[in-house]
Amino acid sequence: MSYTYSFDGGPEVTVAAETDHTAGIDWTPDADGFHFLTVYATTRSGIRLAFYDYFFTVG
Repeated sequence: MSYTYSFDGGPEVTVAAETDHTAGIDWTPDADGFHFLTVYATTRSGIRLAFYDYFFTVG
């Protein structure tokens, strides 16, 4: 399994999931204010799961 994510509409990045289906990343925004994250999972068999959008403010 893997996760593909994009911050603020930027390039997509894919990271492998751990055996417990979690993944971690480090990200620092370029500026304070409104940001959004789009992420989806891909199963080992190649099935892309639903997109999720998260919205947050950095202050």
